[in-house]
Amino acid sequence: MFTDTKGRSMNETSIPKRAARGMGLVALVAMTLTALAAGVALAATINGTTGDDRLSGTAAADTINGFAGNDDVFGLDGADTVQGGPNQDYLSGGTGDDEVVGGQGPDEVYGLAGNDRLSGETEGDQIFAANDGQRDAISCGAGFDRASVGLNDVVDDQLVSSVTTLPGDVVSISSCERVTVNLQ
Repeated sequence: MFTDTKGRSMNETSIPKRAARGMGLVALVAMTLTALAAGVALAATINGTTGDDRLSGTAAADTINGFAGNDDVFGLDGADTVQGGPNQDYLSGGTGDDEVVGGQGPDEVYGLAGNDRLSGETEGDQIFAANDGQRDAISCGAGFDRASVGLNDVVDDQLVSSVTTLPGDVVSISSCERVTVNLQ
């Protein structure tokens, strides 16, 4: 459970609902579907525009690029790669082992269930790791950034480069100016 910067409670089920509520007509620069296995699932490569986009992936392993604009990008299920752009973005890989990378603006980056790699780029990024019993890696990048992890994620207060967590989690944290441990 997370609280985003606007005070809304977010978890792995409410983030996709937020994407669904906000979905409207979205112009895509390119969208490529690739068959992963006959009759099983399709992976998508989705590229946003230079405007403000709301992009949502599929249940497969998608690649979603927000590009310019203030984008809301949701990977949903699968091992997704989600990339922000140069403005302020809201990025979530969804469930699965995801890589979520903020762009040059002050971004919100969310890792939900799975072994996630979460990173900011420049400016004041906020990175939230799920309290899910998985291995997550967080790299904040340049600027004054914040990383948040759950109480069960951190049991060793030596947040130097690696933190051993319960039950057997490992959260690696680098280049973050502030680390918050949520007690709920």
